[in-house]
Amino acid sequence: MTHPADPPFTISPRDDVACISCGQVVGSQAPYVTQLNADFFVPKSHPRIRLRGQLDSLHALVGMAEHRADAQQEPWLQGELAKVAAYCRELISAEYNERPADRLILDDLDAAELHAATHDPRSLGTTHLLLNGESAELLHWLNLIRTKSREVELVAYEAFAPDARRYGTSFQDFGTSIINALNLVASGVYYLALRFKASGG
Repeated sequence: MTHPADPPFTISPRDDVACISCGQVVGSQAPYVTQLNADFFVPKSHPRIRLRGQLDSLHALVGMAEHRADAQQEPWLQGELAKVAAYCRELISAEYNERPADRLILDDLDAAELHAATHDPRSLGTTHLLLNGESAELLHWLNLIRTKSREVELVAYEAFAPDARRYGTSFQDFGTSIINALNLVASGVYYLALRFKASGG
C-alpha cells in the first residue's frame, strides 16, 4: 500500500463547504446530509454515500471471513484475507479523498496474473467452483465476498455514471479506478477460493 496513512474520512477545516443541491454555504450540518468531499455536503441518499456504505459492508464481510480462517487455523488464507480487508480500507480512502486506488497484490500476483489464474483453474491444479451444502465453510465465506464485491461494483457504476458530473465526479476521474479495483477484488477472492480448494479445503 502506498497510502496507509490516508484517513478515509478526513474533514477539511474550511468553513465554506457548500450544499451540492442548492449551492449555499452550510452553516450547520443537518442530520440528513453528510460530507461528500472538502467542498460539498450531499443528502445521505447520494450515490457515492451509498457506495461508501457498501464498501463498509464489504470490509465487514471480509473481516468475518478472516476471523473464521483464524478460528479454523488456516494461516495462509487468513493472511491473504487480511490483505483484502486492508484493500477495502484503501478503497474507502480513495473514494473519499478522490484519488485513484492503489494496486491489489494477493499471493504475490498482480492483476493480470490473478485474472489468468481464475480463467484457467487448471493452472492451480483444480476446477471452477461448484459449491453445495457439503462444501467447506470457508469456501462459502469466500464466495460471499466474491458476490458482494460484484454487487458493490454495480453500485460504483451508478455512483460514477457518465451523468454523475452533477455529483462532482465522473467515470473519467478517479471513479474508473475504483470500479476496476472492485472487479479485481472479486477475481482475487475467487483466486483465493481456488487455491484453498486445491489445497484440500
